[in-house]
Amino acid sequence: MANIFFLNLFFIVSYGDVAEKWQLGPQDPASNLMEGIVNFHNFLFCIIVAIGVSVGIVLAEVLYKFNDKKNLIPAKFAHASLLEII
Repeated sequence: MANIFFLNLFFIVSYGDVAEKWQLGPQDPASNLMEGIVNFHNFLFCIIVAIGVSVGIVLAEVLYKFNDKKNLIPAKFAHASLLEII
């Protein structure tokens, strides 16, 4: 009886997935609900990467355009109220 229990336990555990080194996402899904969660994770990851790339591009553009070598004479205004309102 104990042998059958451990044999069944082995087959149940052997279908489980394990994490891999440097794994970014979750393990392979075993149910429909987890598959939906993994798809949602992948969707959000793409959005976060797109936001990060766009922020990096804007940051590089600001660093390139607004440096001391290109703008020797600083602007005379302190605030852009119309821009802040918009």
